[in-house]
Amino acid sequence: MKVTLSTDALPKVRADLLALGVRAGGLSSDKTLKAFDKSLGGALVAAAKLEDFSGKSGEVLKVALSRGGAKNVLLVGLGDGAFGEKEARAFAARASGASAKYGVIAIALPSDEDPILRAATEGALTGAYR
Repeated sequence: MKVTLSTDALPKVRADLLALGVRAGGLSSDKTLKAFDKSLGGALVAAAKLEDFSGKSGEVLKVALSRGGAKNVLLVGLGDGAFGEKEARAFAARASGASAKYGVIAIALPSDEDPILRAATEGALTGAYR
């Protein structure tokens, strides 16, 4: 497994699967997610409404895309609590668990602090382990 760090804007991320952590109510309130959804023609919000996805902790929704750099988006509910190392590790492990099915997986984190990045890398490696 190759791990790289990128600061690309979400619409420019090229991946088979782009994992996004979504806070409770985040699809309608987070500026970055709203802009990304707008670039996709509203596909994320439409799918979330259809599947009753709200960003509660433990919720997961995969959306196939017809535009943008990512072929699929995996929305992972983060709830409304704090996002620390434990949450980053669990989020990345869940996202990278799909690595057997998808070649290139990108994981977008809501923080770029060193401890969060380290924990997410650990989680991604753990999740991809077979």
